Amino acid sequence: MCIRDRGLNCIEAADGPQAIEIINERKAETYSCGPSCQMFKLIISDLNMPFMTGYELLNNVKEMQRTSAIRKMIPFVIASAFDKPSDVEEGFKLGMSSFLTKPISEGMIDKLLRLSLIHISEPTRQAEISYAVFCLKKK
Repeated sequence: MCIRDRGLNCIEAADGPQAIEIINERKAETYSCGPSCQMFKLIISDLNMPFMTGYELLNNVKEMQRTSAIRKMIPFVIASAFDKPSDVEEGFKLGMSSFLTKPISEGMIDKLLRLSLIHISEPTRQAEISYAVFCLKKK
């Protein structure tokens, strides 16, 4: 992914369980230090991660949002090397924000970053925003 190339904070996980662990750690940091810490502003997840699908990760994040463990909605993007209509439809049913087909172009990354900035209500510099990228490998 080329998010880091833009000078932005990007956190990566190798698989689904590690992604959950990272989200839980960030959630704890956010609660302990208050408004100066931020939950992720965008999550991009591979559909087919080891040990967990992107759908399962999305369900975990949505459950955290329902139980107020995460204060704000986080745009959630699922990426896959395949663009089967059933995969896209399933993702939207579960609450994903967007679906990307790999390989992901530089232009698509720029568009996602611009759209994710729309969700920021507090004044913040772009470099302070954290993005989470879970298990996306270049194909």
